[in-house]
Amino acid sequence: MKEKGIESNRELEMAFEFVYRTNRNVYLTGRAGTGKTTFLNRLRHECPKRMVIVAPTGVAAINAGGVTIHSMFQLPFAPFFPESAGLQNNPLNAIRYRKQKIRLLKSIDLLVIDEISMVRADILDAVDSLLRRYRHHNEVFGGVQVLMIGDVHQLPPVVKEDEWKMLRLYYRNMYFFSSKAFVHSSPVVIELQQIFRQSDLDFILMLEKVRNNGVDSNTMQLLNQRYNKHFNPSAHPGYIILTTHNSQSAAINDKRLEELPGEEFSYEAEVKGDFPEYNYPTFKTLILKPGAQVMFVKNDLAPEKRYYNGKIGKIVHIEDDNIVVQCPEDDDTIDVCRLSWSNIRFTLNEATKEIEEEEIGSFTQFPLKLAWAITIHKSQGLTFDKVVVDAAQAFAHGQVYVALSRCRTLDGLVLSSPIGYGSVITDNNVVDFNRKSEELIPDERELEVSKTQFRNEILSQLFDFSEMLNRLIHIRRLALDAGDSVSSALVPDTEHTTEFFNKEVLDVASKFRRQLDALFSLTGTEDGEQHLKDRVLAAASYFRDKLSTIFDYTAYTDFDSDNMSEQQELKELAEDLQKMSVIARACFDSLLKDFDVFLLLRVRSDADLDFRFSSRRERGSHRESKITSVIEYPELYRMLKSWRDNLADEAGMERYRVMPNKALEEMANLLPTTTEELKKVKGIGKKKIEFFGNEILKIIAKYCIDNELKSVDFSEEEIELKPAKKKKGASAEVSLEMLRDGYSVAKIAQERNLTETTVAGHLLKYVESGEITVLQLLPREKLDRIATALVDYKFKTISEAKEYLGKDIEFFEIRWVMAAMQREDV
Repeated sequence: MKEKGIESNRELEMAFEFVYRTNRNVYLTGRAGTGKTTFLNRLRHECPKRMVIVAPTGVAAINAGGVTIHSMFQLPFAPFFPESAGLQNNPLNAIRYRKQKIRLLKSIDLLVIDEISMVRADILDAVDSLLRRYRHHNEVFGGVQVLMIGDVHQLPPVVKEDEWKMLRLYYRNMYFFSSKAFVHSSPVVIELQQIFRQSDLDFILMLEKVRNNGVDSNTMQLLNQRYNKHFNPSAHPGYIILTTHNSQSAAINDKRLEELPGEEFSYEAEVKGDFPEYNYPTFKTLILKPGAQVMFVKNDLAPEKRYYNGKIGKIVHIEDDNIVVQCPEDDDTIDVCRLSWSNIRFTLNEATKEIEEEEIGSFTQFPLKLAWAITIHKSQGLTFDKVVVDAAQAFAHGQVYVALSRCRTLDGLVLSSPIGYGSVITDNNVVDFNRKSEELIPDERELEVSKTQFRNEILSQLFDFSEMLNRLIHIRRLALDAGDSVSSALVPDTEHTTEFFNKEVLDVASKFRRQLDALFSLTGTEDGEQHLKDRVLAAASYFRDKLSTIFDYTAYTDFDSDNMSEQQELKELAEDLQKMSVIARACFDSLLKDFDVFLLLRVRSDADLDFRFSSRRERGSHRESKITSVIEYPELYRMLKSWRDNLADEAGMERYRVMPNKALEEMANLLPTTTEELKKVKGIGKKKIEFFGNEILKIIAKYCIDNELKSVDFSEEEIELKPAKKKKGASAEVSLEMLRDGYSVAKIAQERNLTETTVAGHLLKYVESGEITVLQLLPREKLDRIATALVDYKFKTISEAKEYLGKDIEFFEIRWVMAAMQREDV
C-alpha cells in the first residue's frame, strides 16, 4: 500500500519529471515520512541519466547506496572560503585527481546529494568549484544537474566555533542554502506533502506546528500530555529511547543487557577491503543475550520482506551462529542470517560509458544492534511504533522534531522529560528560507516550460559552431607566428578550411538558428512539432556531411612544429576541434536514427568519452597521408624527422636547433646526396653541415638506393652520386613491365606492396630516357593542365607548382611532365 501511494503522489511525479526531462536543479524536501528515501530508490532504477549519489556522513552514504561527499571529491577537512576559488592559496588546489576520476566527473549527468540539511554551505561551494574546474567553468556545478534531498527542519550542519568565526565573513549561516552555488543555481523546490509514516491526523498537525515554528499553548499542552516521569521502558517491551548523546544510549543499552539473565554470545563481523570503522552499521563485535531488545539495521532482501531498517524485536533464541527474533506485531519469528554491507566507489566503465558501483570493501554481520536506546542523530530516516524521547539536553535545532517524527502515532510516544518552548523553536534562518522557498515551488506549467526550454537549449547548442571557428582562427594565428617552424601547408590549408567553414557551415547555421527560434515559438501543436522535427532532421543531415571536412582537416594536417610548446598548443587545438566535430556528428547520427532530443545528452557524453579513450596515436594515424600534399617523398621526410627528434631529445635541445622542419621538407623534395646539394637547402648552414651533414646524406642515400631513385657510393668523407644503372630484374624494371602489362601506378604499388611515390620514381627514369611517354602515365587533360602552368608561371620550385595546381595533382605527376618537357616530348 505504501509503494502504491508513493507512486501516485503528484509531487513525487513532478520531481521525477524535473530530474528526468529538464536540466533544472531540484531541492526535494518534505516532512519526515513523506517518501524521500523511496523516491531516491526509484530514481536509481528508472532514471537513465548517469548518476552519482553522495551524502554528508558515512552511515547516510551507506544507507543511500552512495559515498560521502568528502571521499567523492577528495575534499580537505579545512573550511573552504568562496573568494579563494581563483587564488593560489585555495585549499582545493592541492587536490590532484587521477585521469579515471576526471573522466568520471566529466561523465556525470546527475549528482544526488542526500541528507542535504547536514551539508555545510562551504562544502557545497567547494563541490561547485571543483566541478567547474573539470567541466564547464562558467556554469554552476560545472553544468551538472544537482538533486538535493533533505529537510532543513531535521538535523543541521555541524561547524566548530573557530571555523564559524572565519566562515561568517562569507556566509549568513552554515546551511546549504546560504552557499553561493545554491543561490546561483536557480533550483526548483518541491515539497512532498503526503505523509506515509503517520496516519494520526492530530499527531501530523502537531508535528507540522513544531516544524514551522507554529507551536502554541494548545500544542505544548497536547505534546506534554505524553510526559510520564514514572514510565519504565523495561516494563513495556518494544519501546526505544531516543537520546541526544551517544554516551547516554550506550549506557542504557549496556545496563539493560547486563540486567538480563543468561549467557552472552559474541559475534565478530567479517571486514574485507576498505570499510572504515566510522561507517560500520552495527558493532564489529556484537554482544547479545536471550531476551535482548534489538533493532534491525537493514532491510530484508528476501521477497517476504520480514523486517526493515528500524524494526524492533526481541531475541527469543540464540546459539553460536543462530539468532531468532520475535517482533511484537508479527505472529511468526524471524531467523536472522548474516548480511553484508558494501562500501563502494563510483567508476566509469570505459566500454559501456555507464557509471558503475565498484565494491571496495564489505562488512558482514548480523543486521542487529541493541535497541533499548539510540541517539536522535542515528534515528534520522527510521520509523518506530513505540518511542521514548529524552530531549532534555537537545542542543541542535531540529533534534526534537526528528525525535518526535520518528514515531508513527501520538499514542506510541512517551516523553521522559517535559518539553519547553525553547526546545521546539525552529532556527530563524530556516523559517526565512522556507518563506522564500514558496516562490520557487513550480506548477505544471513551469514543468512543461522547463521541459520545452531544455529541449530547445539542446537543439540550439547542437547547431552552434562558433567554438569550432575560434579554434580555426587560433590555429591560423599560431601558424602565422610560427613561420618556418611549421609545415608550409599549414597556413594555406587552415585558411582554405576556414573559408569553407564560414561559407558552408557557420553562415548556414546562423540562418538556421534564427529559423529554430521561430519554430520554437510555434511548437505546442502537432503540426508545429512535426515541422520542427522535419527541419531539424534536414539540418542534421546537411551539417553532418559538412563537418566531415573539419574532421579530415584535423586528421590529415601536419601540426608539427620545431618549437615544442607551439607544437603542443597546435595539437591541443586540433584535437579539441576534432572532438567537437566527432561529438556533433554523433548527435546528428542519433537524431537521424531516432528523433529523441533528450537522448542527445547521453550520445554527446558517450562520444566525448569515446574520443577521450581513443589514443592520440590512433586519432593521429591519418595525418601521414596529408604530408604527401607538400612533400614528394614523405617516407624520407618521416625518416629525417625521426632522426632529428631523437637527436634533439638525447641532447636536450630544441628540435629546431638541430634542424628546422622547413629544411627537412626541402630535403625530402630535392633529395640532396652531396655536400654541394645539401648547401642549397634553406635553413641548413655550414655549422649544421659540419655536425650533421654526413648523417643526413647517408639517410637520404640509403633511401634512394632502397627505392632505386639514385645509385650511390658511400665514403667516409662524403657520399658521391653516380648515374643510375639499369639491372635486369631490378625493381624499377619490374614496375615498367607491369605498366606495359596495363597496370596503373596505384595497382602496381598495391601489388608490389610499395608506395605510389616509389613506383612513380621508378617510372620517372623511363620518362627521362624516353622509353615511355608521359601520356602512358597521365590523361591528356591533366598533362595539358600541368604543362600550361609550368610554362605560364615559371615556378622557382616544384613546391610552388604543387601549391598552385592543388591537391588533386601529385608531386610525381609534376616531375613526369617536367621530364617530358626537357625532352621536348610535350
